Amino acid sequence: MGLNQTINGKSFEYALLVQFEEKLRDKTSVKIIENSSFQVAQNCFNQITELEKSEFLLYASFAVNFLVDLEPRLANGIDKNDILELEIVADKKGENGDVRDVLAIRLLQKWEIGVSAKNNHNAVKHSRLSSDIDFGKWLSIKVIKDYQILQIKFQNKNYPIKQIELLEVGTVNISVNSLNDKLLDDNGSYFSPEATTVDDQIFFFVEDDEIYLPNEQLKNLVISQVL
Repeated sequence: MGLNQTINGKSFEYALLVQFEEKLRDKTSVKIIENSSFQVAQNCFNQITELEKSEFLLYASFAVNFLVDLEPRLANGIDKNDILELEIVADKKGENGDVRDVLAIRLLQKWEIGVSAKNNHNAVKHSRLSSDIDFGKWLSIKVIKDYQILQIKFQNKNYPIKQIELLEVGTVNISVNSLNDKLLDDNGSYFSPEATTVDDQIFFFVEDDEIYLPNEQLKNLVISQVL
């Protein structure tokens, strides 16, 4: 990721946090967690131009208004002790499959909601899908089975898997090249016995963004490559 892209991304995360706090502080008790990720994002925000700051805050305002309308617990606590904590998540969390950038947490209710902040997209784009979370409810659409994503763990990191039906071989597991790269050493041998076990479970590897294709498209891709 380029330096400018990183600065813009962190700046937008900070803008989201600021807008959450600004719009909710008169409705509920709010606390910003000023951790190291907060400091990094704040420093990035301070580096961009005043025009960029205004634009990011405006876009963040739209996003926060949308989320507050959809999720009533953002603005409504049980009592004055029910504090809404706002936190920017460390990038390292993403290595384990958690791609949320900003969290809103109510510890008293054991509840939280996360936002994956994207400042350079005109539309929702394969939003790190889940096998057990109905992400479509936010967009008033029904999530179909085609988009269910499973996970496999290797070296304490989760990688996505999808199951598809191939007429010639039955149900198979498809995973991503970033996992395949970790399974083999520089000589093309398996990195460990664990790597062998993992590879035995995968029929084919695709590019990391291709795993989010609908099943029919993914199946056609695999067929064109191996069958």
